[in-house]
Amino acid sequence: MQEGQRQEQMVTTFLVKQSEASFEARFAFPAFALTALVPSLHQNMLLSLGKYGLTLDDIRVEGGLPNLSGVNTIYSLSTLNAFVRIWLNRLEIFFGDLARTSEEQILEITEIALDNMQRIVQDLHIETYTATLNMHGTLPDTEISQFFTQYVPNVPEGLGMVVGRGVVYYFGPEAERLSSSLLIDMSTVISEALYVRASAVFDGTKLPRNHGLSVAREYVFKMLAGIRLEPS
Repeated sequence: MQEGQRQEQMVTTFLVKQSEASFEARFAFPAFALTALVPSLHQNMLLSLGKYGLTLDDIRVEGGLPNLSGVNTIYSLSTLNAFVRIWLNRLEIFFGDLARTSEEQILEITEIALDNMQRIVQDLHIETYTATLNMHGTLPDTEISQFFTQYVPNVPEGLGMVVGRGVVYYFGPEAERLSSSLLIDMSTVISEALYVRASAVFDGTKLPRNHGLSVAREYVFKMLAGIRLEPS
């Protein structure tokens, strides 16, 4: 019991004030078929994302001049401060304020976007999945300097007064995960707050298409648990 209590006390509450998340599916080969099938893609996205407020005015096409790699379409979901962006070589999904979006909505929007891409480009193959979570927040029960001492115990001497600390960890491949990183720093957005960035890249050839986001999400929160940080 005492050991369990000690472990529980080690967990640091992280009161998130601002957060955003992004998810990317990078294609193994550019989806050139999109150049001829874009109208069908627009129709499918409008029908399936209409429940989240997508209208014709929320669809913006960028021509990509002078390079073909710049061609993309943005489907803006303004009520959620989110968007889906499709390029010839990747699919991006961004949520600018997680306080306005539920986990179920994030999963459903991502699945809708992937399903529509697969339906339009039937030979589509995903090379990598990348998930990134950015959070700014305070530690109501712990001094930020004390929290950093666990990970940055020493600082160089004779260089001046230390006004902040930060650390970044890079992790290598394991199973379907290709790489990941975890950044802990002082927030430049919110005064006296902590900034945490967790990112992971997975091999798309080793994951079923509909499992990419869920696996990435689980690992990102595993990283937060690894530094005993419990986000609100």
